[in-house]
Amino acid sequence: MVAVRATIGGGLNDIVRITGTRGAPAGINTVVFDFDDTIAETLPARVDAMRRTFLAAGVESPDAESFVHSQRGIPLQVSLDNFDGGRGKELGLLEAYRKAYWHKELGLLRAFDGVPELVRALQAHGTRLGILTSKARDFVFDGRPSGTVVELGLGNLAEHTIGFEDVS
Repeated sequence: MVAVRATIGGGLNDIVRITGTRGAPAGINTVVFDFDDTIAETLPARVDAMRRTFLAAGVESPDAESFVHSQRGIPLQVSLDNFDGGRGKELGLLEAYRKAYWHKELGLLRAFDGVPELVRALQAHGTRLGILTSKARDFVFDGRPSGTVVELGLGNLAEHTIGFEDVS
């Protein structure tokens, strides 16, 4: 494995240099990013959506932030359907959360500092880019397509996006 470090200058006109431990990485032609909390800070949007979901369903405990932190690594459908011994499925928590998340106010998601510059530098280097996420790859909610990468202005980030529907 080659460690890749991006050195990002202070201004928009600065050049992003991609270096490994011994200079430019050799043999790397594809980079795949995780989405949540890797290229984008999504925790505020997820906590806000869970807070609204729990409020609408009358769930008082645990609080939304604790629940979101506790379910990391567990598919959202599993954690919400199994919430409170299966009561989450009866309450429709998954659909309520999806509606709250996809109808969130703009500005709750943001690309981490330096991500857009890193993406452009990798693309200029000829590197193929992809995204791997536990979210749906192609998501339509209430009849409209939703896409968090597009919302961040990184719609051209990835040639390939792998979502939960692509894996077992």
